[in-house]
Amino acid sequence: MRITYLVEDSTRIWGGVKAVFDAANALHDRGHVVTVVSRSTRPQWMDLRCEFVQTEQFEASSIPHSDVLVATFWTTVPPALAANRGPVVHYCQGYEGDNPEMAAHRTNIERVYGLDTTHLVTISPNLRTLLRDKFGRDAKQVTYAIDHATMFAAEPRVATGKVRVALVGPYEIAWKDIRTGLEACQLAHQAGLELELVRITNTQPHPDEQDLGMPVEWHQNVPPAEMGALYRSCDVFLGTSRGAEEGFFLPAIEAMACGVPAVLTEIPCYQAYGEGQYALFVKPQSPQAMAEALVIAARHPDVRNELRTNGLRIAQRFRLDEHVSQLEAVFGEIAHVAATTPQSALNTQHSVGNAVGVLAATTRAVCDGCGTVARLDEIGNKLIATVRAELAHQRGLLEYENGNLQAARRSFEAALDGTAIPAEVYNDLGVACFGVGELDAARRAFEHALAIEPTHPDARANLKAIEGRRAGA
Repeated sequence: MRITYLVEDSTRIWGGVKAVFDAANALHDRGHVVTVVSRSTRPQWMDLRCEFVQTEQFEASSIPHSDVLVATFWTTVPPALAANRGPVVHYCQGYEGDNPEMAAHRTNIERVYGLDTTHLVTISPNLRTLLRDKFGRDAKQVTYAIDHATMFAAEPRVATGKVRVALVGPYEIAWKDIRTGLEACQLAHQAGLELELVRITNTQPHPDEQDLGMPVEWHQNVPPAEMGALYRSCDVFLGTSRGAEEGFFLPAIEAMACGVPAVLTEIPCYQAYGEGQYALFVKPQSPQAMAEALVIAARHPDVRNELRTNGLRIAQRFRLDEHVSQLEAVFGEIAHVAATTPQSALNTQHSVGNAVGVLAATTRAVCDGCGTVARLDEIGNKLIATVRAELAHQRGLLEYENGNLQAARRSFEAALDGTAIPAEVYNDLGVACFGVGELDAARRAFEHALAIEPTHPDARANLKAIEGRRAGA
């Protein structure tokens, strides 16, 4: 297959971007023609073996014809549809619309997820449930994966006086709730636990993380190949995310694969990893509960051993071979359906892609590659209405070709909700009305078309035909 991924920023080390690159490499190694198209330069933090294209904008000229075109972030969906380079997969590794940082863009995010011209694919049962409940769409789910060649367990760490606690993630993303994790570590330290915080982030230390009153070992922008050794140097992993915004959180599974006991919040993604006592679960946003769990995980050998054993068992579920095999199956099914769809329907989808280009043309995102939009030009309600109207227009064309004239008429009427209605829509509505014998409605539609575009040849011919039929009657 020809598989193309659209990635906003390839230069920053984010778990979701790394997961895409791991899959791209594996699909390439299996003989598929894989291309990553990105607005940034080629990543220097990992070896990307497939083809890489840097572009200023996601446009047809920079995107190869593909059997599957994978949009990896919400801002990449409209340009993927507009490019018309293959069936579009909206690959959801976390729902951006619930992020507080995305509040200004939530309406547009919801509209993008609601576009039924994409194929939704996601990586966890909690995300699949969220997408079904919120948008009424049944996303296909594939098993997520970590790199077990890097993430593996060594011998259990020998208990010493110092307890190294790993806390991973950018402080700036509020729903990661690093603040509460820091408070928990401070409480445990003040209670007498000889704690050393191992703070791992892909951003600069936040001012609020300075002078914490306890030992801190800082790690910034750690290459993925070095993360396994860093996890194995720790005694406890602390996962602090506070709600459904977290889609999967790879570091938690990576730490468990390295044999590190985990303290995790009671949120859907953590609790969906598997069965059994593979972590000490605590209430989100509760530094006291986290501090108590850290002490238990650090100081009770039986608990540590059980968490380590069950964590290793759970981590074995998330293997790259299985992930890629499932991607192959899903992508292959999507490509097959697209290849065997009648040409008239394919033409409809292509026109829909051009319509969504109206929306995509206004989207100029400068992303940090995971979830923080630095700038996004306003996508107005009028443009969204235009896109929806064009979708209705194209549905009407397909229904008309299939002989469903009443359904075609309803779709064409729905297309009149757009803000810049082309003459073609009124002409097509007139044809549908004519087909069901409603000559007055057809005449009015053709007249509307000619009011918008006086030289429209089909509308002129159709109106003349109606007038001739009336004269003959």
